[in-house]
Amino acid sequence: MTKDELALAPLNDLKLEVARVGKLIPNSKFYLFGSAVTHPKACPDFDVLAVADTHEDQMRVFDEMHDLCSTWPIDLLVMSPAEEAECNFVRAQSCQPLFPPMLAADFVS
Repeated sequence: MTKDELALAPLNDLKLEVARVGKLIPNSKFYLFGSAVTHPKACPDFDVLAVADTHEDQMRVFDEMHDLCSTWPIDLLVMSPAEEAECNFVRAQSCQPLFPPMLAADFVS
């Protein structure tokens, strides 16, 4: 594995896991933010926001993502839609969608 491939391994695993978990938990959304967005080639970790409707779904996100977050330097933040809207986190932190895949026009709203 090359140095570049090794550097991208956490992100590749993250994308696969988010797609898997996103399909298990209806209406969940996952975003990447922080240094992985602002300085992708020099980020020490991956900050991920998960937005899930119910407390049960939020806890399931933690449970499902636990192994991946223990393997790679991934910091997982989970919010309800109301919490995210209250602080406008996605826009304020310039979050980039991971799941579900969105068109840029959908994201700008």
